[in-house]
Amino acid sequence: MKTAAIEINDAGVIGVCGEVTAAISPGYALFAADRVLVGEAARQAARLEPRSIDSRFWHELDERPLSQPAAAGRSRADLAYLQLKQVWDELRQGAGGSVDVAACAVPGTMRPAQLALLLGIARACEVPLGGFIDSAVAAASVWGGRGRFVYVDVQLHQAVVTAVEAGAEARRERIEVASRAGLTALQDAWMRLISRVFVTRTRFDPLHQAATEQALFDALPGMLEALFEGREAEVQIPFGANQHKVVVSREEFLLESQPLYGHIVMAAHRLRRAGHPLSIALSARAAALPGLAERFAEFKDAELLACVPGCSALAAAVHAGGWKAAPDSATLFRAIPQLRGESAAKLAPVKIQNATPASPRRAPTHVLYRGKAHALGLQPLVAGVGAGEGRLQIAGAAAGISPLHCSLLRRNGEAEVIDFSRYGTWLNDEKVQGRAPLHAGDRLRLGTPGATLELIAIDSDAAPAGAQA
Repeated sequence: MKTAAIEINDAGVIGVCGEVTAAISPGYALFAADRVLVGEAARQAARLEPRSIDSRFWHELDERPLSQPAAAGRSRADLAYLQLKQVWDELRQGAGGSVDVAACAVPGTMRPAQLALLLGIARACEVPLGGFIDSAVAAASVWGGRGRFVYVDVQLHQAVVTAVEAGAEARRERIEVASRAGLTALQDAWMRLISRVFVTRTRFDPLHQAATEQALFDALPGMLEALFEGREAEVQIPFGANQHKVVVSREEFLLESQPLYGHIVMAAHRLRRAGHPLSIALSARAAALPGLAERFAEFKDAELLACVPGCSALAAAVHAGGWKAAPDSATLFRAIPQLRGESAAKLAPVKIQNATPASPRRAPTHVLYRGKAHALGLQPLVAGVGAGEGRLQIAGAAAGISPLHCSLLRRNGEAEVIDFSRYGTWLNDEKVQGRAPLHAGDRLRLGTPGATLELIAIDSDAAPAGAQA
């Protein structure tokens, strides 16, 4: 059986046949005078003719007519059809003209209505679709490990971070979206940085004219590659008979990138179970961003992995070997068996950072709230909005905090928090699932926005007079 797969990602729609990547097409559409161009041809005019460009047709897939005058009544679904047909025709040609069944790997952010629309588009393109599979689940299915697998992918207009629980099967759990950290926002930030460097050192502003702005846009991939491997990158922009060039250091680049990278890292923090190890897997696109992998070094007891290019699509093509093309419907697989054998070994992610054990830290003796230290002991200290003996009353913060929100206790030289709430308890920005160990220096946030408690360790002979036993 000949299988294929298409991964929908507006940063690059990927088509594969079997275990070979056959096509990658960026999610841009250009409304030319007599036709619509999609993919790389449109990307090459993204900064030359911005009013004739649409790059959101996958991100906002629907049938509403576009507002651009040049669109002539077309919808984003029409643009998605043109690109999917282009990728599929190229893929089928490379496969010798026939494919028995195909899978479609999709981000977990696609809504049911969008999936239904995509199914219709695939049928119009004559794709023998056997089902949809979550891209993160597909990537996790070749991991080979067990436990929490957090998949980080970057699209044009957002970054999507997905938690998958891996065992005998890979099952999607939760998704976090970093809406301000898509590739377009990163590219805009990098172009502003390079423009400032040009103006400061040469008085030439590449963002002043469309042609030089497009030239700068086209130079970004080479710059990223150079900065990924080295400490600086040279950027050259032609202007008339002149060739302007500057050198951008990795430090300048990372300083500009950190605020946006921070949104991605925080999304991963929100998916971690406090006090539990996990594996973080970067898609090939995310792993290629200079400095992003280093940001995840702050995760203690977490290994960092880099997925092979086209991993989700390639894994989906393998899974499709057990499917049949359905004429009228397609299942969305949020849970699939782990792949074994040679296929899984070829697609397994590469470890780029081992889990770093956290340095030994003292267990807290007290919790600090509004300047007052409350002692932890064998009897649970209950925190919540309710008052009573042996309770830590959270005053003036009833929204998002339960009457019996959580309890803290210390025994045998160790301390832990147990969550009972409807609204959630976060330990150092990671959600507590049931219970989690506590250490001096930790922060607990009860509810949203809630209240913050600090865990401290006080020597017995230096306990403050105001501390409560």
